[in-house]
Amino acid sequence: MTMDDLEIFLSIYRCKNITKAAVHQFISQSALSKRLRQLENELGIDLFIRNRGQSCIPTPAGESLAEIASQILLLYEQAQNLKYREGLFSLSIACINSVQEYLLPPLIHSLQDLYPTLHVTLEDHHTNEIFSLVEDKIVEIGITHAPAPFSDLKSEMLYEESYRVVMRKTNNSPAPNTRIHPSMLSPKDEIYEDFGNTFKNWHETWWKMELVKNRVNVTHTAERYLQKEKSWIILPTSIAHELEERSFISYDLDVPCPKHEVYVVYHNRLNNAFAPIFIDEIKKYFVNMGS
Repeated sequence: MTMDDLEIFLSIYRCKNITKAAVHQFISQSALSKRLRQLENELGIDLFIRNRGQSCIPTPAGESLAEIASQILLLYEQAQNLKYREGLFSLSIACINSVQEYLLPPLIHSLQDLYPTLHVTLEDHHTNEIFSLVEDKIVEIGITHAPAPFSDLKSEMLYEESYRVVMRKTNNSPAPNTRIHPSMLSPKDEIYEDFGNTFKNWHETWWKMELVKNRVNVTHTAERYLQKEKSWIILPTSIAHELEERSFISYDLDVPCPKHEVYVVYHNRLNNAFAPIFIDEIKKYFVNMGS
């Protein structure tokens, strides 16, 4: 039994699905299933009840091992952290794509200039996935659209901002200072990206989801579909301004709209020596960006 075996087991335990766990572990489904069988054979117990569709329900033994495995991996991580005494740093971050793609890289670069021995693992995930990753201590830091719903996690708002309508810039584009009313926008021309329940509920008051032209899960994909003159998308202001550097134009909305909120989320019991430094730096980074 290795640390990798325990991490694979906990990934299956958390995802409750072989296919999803394999994607998270960056290995094939067959390889992950084989590793699970080997672990069960070594322990002489069944850890999961397999159902159709690759879903897995933990057995009582599986529930017990989940607690033990979490403790072992935590102790292993603490032992690994001894290397910080030699000036080496590492940090794992799970982040919503909009921040990961457009806002986070300058901060990471500046921190690695300041701390040359800093090694960072970066993953893109949706907010609800990030909560589980942080709670299970698979990553140390989460950056999300909402505060964590778990009592063992702490959430701090990094910033909030308005949304803007983004279109490809053409000769027929409205004047830059135009305020766009939702009635001017047809859902048949919309590229929709979800930014959390509050945004989704507001969106539903103006446009029916079943009429939306295309739905995407990351802004980078949306860019590929914003080619036609009438195509549009609603994005946070910071991202909208980034796209203005790439032949797009953005507009204020002419109706009240919820704010786009971004949070840093971390466990109440941080065991990573660099995590508090990062939390402090990312808060200052977004304060300075806002100013």
